[in-house]
Amino acid sequence: MACDPAILLRHRRDLTTADGIAALNAYEQAVDEGPLHPGDPLVWWLHVWASRTRATVLAEAAARQAGRPWVVQAAMWAGAIHRTLGGYTRAVWALAPVPLADGRTLLASSGDYDGTVRLWDPASGQPVGTPLADGSRGWVDRLAALPLPEGRTVLVSGAGGTVRLWDPASGQLVDTLAVGDAYATAALGVVPLADGRTLLAYTAGRTLRLWDPASARPVGVSLTDFPGKTLAALSLPDGRTLLAYDDERAVRLWDPASAPPDGTPLVGHSGPVECLAAVPLADGRTLIASGGKDTTVRLWDPLSGRPDRAPMNGHGDEVLSCAAVPLADGRTLLASGGYEWDPTVRLWDPVSGQAIGPAMEGHDGSVDALAALPLADGRT
Repeated sequence: MACDPAILLRHRRDLTTADGIAALNAYEQAVDEGPLHPGDPLVWWLHVWASRTRATVLAEAAARQAGRPWVVQAAMWAGAIHRTLGGYTRAVWALAPVPLADGRTLLASSGDYDGTVRLWDPASGQPVGTPLADGSRGWVDRLAALPLPEGRTVLVSGAGGTVRLWDPASGQLVDTLAVGDAYATAALGVVPLADGRTLLAYTAGRTLRLWDPASARPVGVSLTDFPGKTLAALSLPDGRTLLAYDDERAVRLWDPASAPPDGTPLVGHSGPVECLAAVPLADGRTLIASGGKDTTVRLWDPLSGRPDRAPMNGHGDEVLSCAAVPLADGRTLLASGGYEWDPTVRLWDPVSGQAIGPAMEGHDGSVDALAALPLADGRT
């Protein structure tokens, strides 16, 4: 079916829905673009303008009818590429997404040396409630969201030799775990098990322990002489859960169901390992990502104990933070953050090992923490 553009546009007054008006506006703009780009299929510009006017159904239909691959001729961005949440004067040490029972996800952050944790609404960029505090002061350098058996989620913070559990809805302190001397830095990790339980991994001095929120007690075996400062839990296709942790220039794996670490260390970094993240892939595998003082980002296959691909280079200084970033289309990207001489965030495709887009800039100091934050509109 075909229609002369002038005749179609003449019926603008007959439209009564926002979707219809947005679609017609997109059509009008696409028709105007045609003479300016005679070599382009009109459906390309229909897709562009439908996306800009938020005519979602039309945009998706136009994309399906594109016929041949897109060719980027030019691009211009006039909006903000990031949102800044202020309030800290020195540094931000840790970040964590915190899902709530009402379906929202808040962002938890810690910074400076005041011993507090702050909650933010990512939709508005505004703080939620007052900072979480119990009167103690110190450097809160670890945060994690721990789901409880009854369906709630508590926020776990590590500061010095203490781990605290907070109710993000009420802001109240739920529990406290004394884990070591006052100057020890607690490493935290959330460990989902095949039986449906989720445990908390934390360090007590030089010992890595597992804590069950259902019984409020330590469970299973402990890992002694623990050298690490960062943890990442990964689920394997066979149902097992492994914990990855740093050991100077190596990455080690530990099955909580056994006492000693699993296999040989994953060796490749020429300097200390600074961050770890589990990266699930569409093919069912889960890789381990590591960032190091040697400025590289590396991916490891936990089953073979070997690098999954060549190191990913791009940072001009140490890689301090990394995080898996799940997308709405089912893919998972990897984000990495750099030290003070390269305070950028970079995105990587773990399948190809290639960088995605240019480095994201905005920080004027080290990127100490990264977190993937799902939004209500489906974006991350």
